[in-house]
Amino acid sequence: LWVQHRKSQHHTYLHFKLHRLQIDNQMIDAVFPTVLNPTPVSQHIVRKVGIKPCIEFAMMKRHRPSHNQDVYKFIKVLVQEFSVRLDKGFMLSMYDILSPWLQEEKAAIRIRKDITTLHQPITTKNTSSARASKVVVESMHLSPLKLQFSFSPRGGSS
Repeated sequence: LWVQHRKSQHHTYLHFKLHRLQIDNQMIDAVFPTVLNPTPVSQHIVRKVGIKPCIEFAMMKRHRPSHNQDVYKFIKVLVQEFSVRLDKGFMLSMYDILSPWLQEEKAAIRIRKDITTLHQPITTKNTSSARASKVVVESMHLSPLKLQFSFSPRGGSS
C-alpha cells in the first residue's frame, strides 16, 4: 500500500497504489482456495513496462474560492485484470455474515411511505442549493475492467 497526499491553499493531490490484493477462502471444503487475486502478468510485459500496481488512483483538485468551484485537473483509476473464483459454500457464508445489515423493510411499510410522500405538497427549490459549490472535471481516465470469473455450485454450506 502506498499513499501520497499533498495539500496547499488551493490545490490537493492524492495518489494511491495497492500493489498486492488477495482474498482467500479458508473453509475446509473450499473448491477454490483463493477467491480474488490479480491475474499474473506475462514476463515479457513485466520486462517491457515493469511491475504495475493492481489498483491505482490519482487525482489533482484545484479549489477556486472566488468562484465557489472545485476543478479536478485529472482523475485516473487503473485496475489490473483480476481473477474471481467463487463457490456455493463461500457465498452462503458471506451471506450469513452480511445478512444482519441487509434487513429489508416489509412491503406494507414501503407502500405506506410512498403514499405519504405522494400526498405531500411539492416544495420550492432551496435557495441554498443554488449557492452550492460547482464541480468541474477536466480530464478523467478509467481503465477497462477485465475479470476472469469462475463459479462452482459445489462447496459445503455454512
